This record gives sequence, structure tokens and C-alpha cells, in this order.
Amino acid sequence: MVKNYCPHCGGQNINDGDTCAYCGYVFPVARENPVPEENRAEPYPTGGLLAWSIITLLLCMIPGIVALVKVAGINAGWSREEQEQQARSVKNWCLAGTILGAVPILIYIVMLVAAILNWI
Repeated sequence: MVKNYCPHCGGQNINDGDTCAYCGYVFPVARENPVPEENRAEPYPTGGLLAWSIITLLLCMIPGIVALVKVAGINAGWSREEQEQQARSVKNWCLAGTILGAVPILIYIVMLVAAILNWI
């Protein structure tokens, strides 16, 4: 007999059933992948996108967070087309965050230079 321990209550279940004899917890069933592993696309290179999304996070918080979450999900796509579509979405969020974060900084620098030139 095999003793299985319930992850929910910790009880020892001697039977090989799908539920815990003590608390009724239903044990998860291993699912097969919908696409065989040999048909899965190669991992998409995300190094540059990851760095850009971190910079975007520093410049503008909300688009940076969205970009980071989307970068983490790029390789979840089963086909190369899905991965490229997700990468385009990340690039759009990074571009928006970079523009929204860099424009106020540039305006500040221009105003600072103008203020310095007025003092001279």
C-alpha cells in the first residue's frame, strides 16, 4: 500500500483515490499539453525587451509594470506568431512608457537651461 499525504489537510490516505478520505480534497489530475512538446516554438529572445521594460518602469510606472508582465508571458505562446504578437505588444507599452516618462524630463531640462541662461 502507498501512503499519500493530502496537501490540504496533511492526512495520510492509504487508498489511491482521487479525493482525500479526511477532508474531501480533490487531488489535481495531470493534464496533457494541448500541443506536443516537439511542436512547440523555440524560446523567444527577451533580453532587450526585458531591459527596455525595466527602463520604462523607472521612467513611467504603469506602462512599465504592464510591459514587465507581458515580457514574462512572451514564451508562453505555443507558436512563433503568438510570441511575436506578444513581443509587439511589449514594444508598444515600452514605447508609450518611454515617451510619457522622457517628455517631462526633457521639458524640465529645457526649463532649467532657460533659467540658467536668464541668470547669466
